[in-house]
Amino acid sequence: MLCDPAGNRVYVASNGTNGIEVIDGTTNQVTDTIALGARPGALCFNPTDNKLYAGGNLADSLKIVDAPTNAVVATVRVGNYPRSLCWNRTNDRVYVACSSTDTVQVIDGVSNAVVAGIAVGSSPYCVRWNSTNNKLYCANSSTDSVTIINAATNAVIKTVKVGMWPNALAYDSVRNKVYCASQNDGTVTVISGSDDSVLRTVTVGIWPAALAYNPAWNRIYVANEYSSTVSVLRDQGGGIEEASSTELRAPNTGPTIVRGILSLPPSLLSPPSFLLSIDGRKVLGLRPGPNDVSRFAPGVYFVTEHGARRTVRARKVILQ
Repeated sequence: MLCDPAGNRVYVASNGTNGIEVIDGTTNQVTDTIALGARPGALCFNPTDNKLYAGGNLADSLKIVDAPTNAVVATVRVGNYPRSLCWNRTNDRVYVACSSTDTVQVIDGVSNAVVAGIAVGSSPYCVRWNSTNNKLYCANSSTDSVTIINAATNAVIKTVKVGMWPNALAYDSVRNKVYCASQNDGTVTVISGSDDSVLRTVTVGIWPAALAYNPAWNRIYVANEYSSTVSVLRDQGGGIEEASSTELRAPNTGPTIVRGILSLPPSLLSPPSFLLSIDGRKVLGLRPGPNDVSRFAPGVYFVTEHGARRTVRARKVILQ
């Protein structure tokens, strides 16, 4: 979903209609459906040329829409699975992270042509633009890294290591920092926008899935999918002093009720699993068989479970 402030419209990628729903910002009514012919995913808006871009589950193509008329004006061939898009207002370019071909494709905003392809890490998942230094950041999920690119030349500047399976990026334009969320180890890595160094790694909740930046209060919000929480990172100034706090909790359904002893099969414990508090903190290392949890306060906890490709799930338990 994204907003066009000038046109007072909201665009929603709709898998159910294989298109984009257009919502009027004043009436909150759906005014049009832009047919794409396939399931959309990532969206990006170019206010300079008044165009909307749709990638995602569209094979190896990108749909370009004329915003005033809602008409599809071009279909551009890019790499397989265009998962994430962003626009650079300095050079009027759109960047497309193509997960299956390990590239970022560069689209000219005027001509709609592919003008460059940039090799990055394995399975690029998300791209974000740094307006202060004109740099592009690409989170590579399979190589646990972020590729930093000079947006003026399309040259790779540096690749930095981050947490396991990076999947979301946000840019803090006030203090010139980039935040990278990594799903599998529940961390957010803070990268300097000026010198590309890793400033700090902050532990958040379970499976951070999305980031949002609040410039008014200078906050980064982290949506932790499996712990049903939102972590708030604040930079207090005078140095790197990000702090994580839980701001929102929502209950899951179908929890396991535990009274004193938590019994686990061996299949859940390779690699090691943990008992996590409601805010995602590790409170106990778990082993196969019975685990004494009687000393912990009653309430909601989570047990980490490991799946394929280093994925981590969280099972909700209630201690009584």
